[in-house]
Amino acid sequence: MTDTKTAPTRETFRKQLEDTQAGFHQLLGSLSEDDFKKKSGNQSWSNGQLLWHTAWGLEFVPQGVDRARKAKNLNLPRPIFNVLNPWITRFGSRGITIDSVGKKYDEANAKALELLATVKDDEWEKGVKITGNFQTIEYFFSVPANHFAEHKTDVLKSLGRA
Repeated sequence: MTDTKTAPTRETFRKQLEDTQAGFHQLLGSLSEDDFKKKSGNQSWSNGQLLWHTAWGLEFVPQGVDRARKAKNLNLPRPIFNVLNPWITRFGSRGITIDSVGKKYDEANAKALELLATVKDDEWEKGVKITGNFQTIEYFFSVPANHFAEHKTDVLKSLGRA
């Protein structure tokens, strides 16, 4: 039996990144200052912190791709990552505004789109172990949409819009 899986296209991921960016800004633009500061459906953070966390997560696409290209694992145990993640978000999101979170997302998305143009057809399955899980270049480009969808639900839940 031959493997009929075809490599993902840059166009598919470009559209996904652009659509996710539009959705992120639509959600962000629908929030009042009070909504932004309100506790999210995620116990750890406010809506603003959660959206900052989502933008921060997008910044990992270039790092993940670079690690995959170099086969450089990140041997941070998952339990340690799980403890650090809320604290990094709380610390990193101090003083945020709706505008600053939007800019953070846009800058990270622009870098991901720029990087996407450099991925060669034979690189999609290159991967690396991060926090114990094998992750490919294809995976890194799929994360932003999935991550946003997960946390959009948390924001909408807190506002009674879920």
